[in-house]
Amino acid sequence: MFGLSGSEAVFWLLLALVVIGPTNLPRAARAVRDFVAAFRQALDTIRAGADREVTESLRASGLAELSPAGLEQYLTGDTTEFVPTPPPPPAGPEPAGEGATDTSARTEGA
Repeated sequence: MFGLSGSEAVFWLLLALVVIGPTNLPRAARAVRDFVAAFRQALDTIRAGADREVTESLRASGLAELSPAGLEQYLTGDTTEFVPTPPPPPAGPEPAGEGATDTSARTEGA
C-alpha cells in the first residue's frame, strides 16, 4: 500500500513513534485512518458524479449509440460523418439458390 516496502514502512512507523510519542500514536493513527476514509469517499462521490454527467451528455448528444471506434473518432476530432455501426449479420450457412455459381453452363470461346 502507498508503494512502501517493508523496511520503509518500519522506518516511518519508528519515526512517527519518536516524533508523536507512544501515548499519542494511536490517536494519530485513528486520525490518519479517518482522513484517508473520508478522502476515498469524496473521490468516489466525485467519480460517480463525473460518470453520471458524461453518460447523460453522451445520451443527450446521441453519441451513446456509437461504437467505441466511432466514439474515439469523434473525440479525436475526425471530421468524417459519424454513423453508428450496425450489429453484424447473424452467421449461418448461405442458401443454395442464392449466390451459388454454376460453372457447367459456361461455354469457352464464346
